[in-house]
Amino acid sequence: MVELSKEEWLKKGRELYGKDMEDWKFKCSNCGRIQSASSIREQMKKGEKSQRWGTLKKGDDFDPATSCYSPSCNWVSNGLFTSGILVILDLSEPHDASLKKNCTYVFPFADFDWGE
Repeated sequence: MVELSKEEWLKKGRELYGKDMEDWKFKCSNCGRIQSASSIREQMKKGEKSQRWGTLKKGDDFDPATSCYSPSCNWVSNGLFTSGILVILDLSEPHDASLKKNCTYVFPFADFDWGE
């Protein structure tokens, strides 16, 4: 398992994809789908359903770093089986991965291997 701070995770995302998080690409740990917020918006425009969330509409919250929006996959990065990449939200506070307290699992970036 890889543990890193939110700051480390954000820094790597900016290095790979720039400041606009809409363009950050993530890879589902189950099906291998590459997705970004931009690609999910395109999926919404086409009316393609997500297996987990159904048809997404304008104004719906979504997070490509933690949920797969594929029509054929319903994985989340912090479900029964995790992605193995734990982001600690606040290093000054204790975290508990089993309770998901002060931390969250995220999918890997599409273009980077943390070496987990």
